[in-house]
Amino acid sequence: MKKTTLAATLAALTLPLAASAKAEGNDVAFSLIEEMASLEGADLIIFIGAAVIFAALAVALFVLMKKGNAPDSTTKKRIPPLRGVVFGGMCLALSFALSYIKIFRMPFGGAVTLCSMLPIMMYGIWAGPYYGFGAAFAYGLLQMIQGVEFYHPIQFALDYILAFTALGIASLFSEKKTAPLGILIAGLARMLCSVISGAVFFAQWAPEGMNPWAYSLIYNALSICVDTVICFVIYIIPPVKNTFGKLGDIVRG
Repeated sequence: MKKTTLAATLAALTLPLAASAKAEGNDVAFSLIEEMASLEGADLIIFIGAAVIFAALAVALFVLMKKGNAPDSTTKKRIPPLRGVVFGGMCLALSFALSYIKIFRMPFGGAVTLCSMLPIMMYGIWAGPYYGFGAAFAYGLLQMIQGVEFYHPIQFALDYILAFTALGIASLFSEKKTAPLGILIAGLARMLCSVISGAVFFAQWAPEGMNPWAYSLIYNALSICVDTVICFVIYIIPPVKNTFGKLGDIVRG
């Protein structure tokens, strides 16, 4: 009985969304392989460029560590600027490249990516708010390369500037104790910005008779919230968490 009730509830929530998408000629679909295969032209060049930048910065970081460019005891708690920039650029490039790998595509542009938010959030957790919010802001600017939906200045700020900069909230949390909570809160903060934008500026897309706030909440929960959960699950896998811990030690010197 409980399973039937749950299924009925989910159907009641998602069918209006699917119906609205179909009416507009959009489809909801799992599209990881198709997305990768369909990259061409400028998108393919940008994706390859981001991957090359990530590889180049990884090599630069390796060389930097080989030369022993580490802070002395008086700067133990401060990240050297060069190391901060190199690591930040590497995480930024990785997040941007991963944002092209879409596991699940929603109508009207939403998608679930291959944990594209995780490198940016982890960088913030490693490096602290100064670097973390800066990298998150830069990530929002890079997202505009993939296409901008501009209807109103406030909508633009919510969907691109504030939403992605909100990922920097993860930098306020401790890696050893509260990093998983930071990942969840940062992802939900980004979702909140998109929910407000959707309800206020895209209410006309809500199915007839459906509250625009409920529609926006469901839509963004099925994309950004799922993306956040994927980042959370990936992080708490013991080998992954241990690897992130070692990388954090390298970043902090």
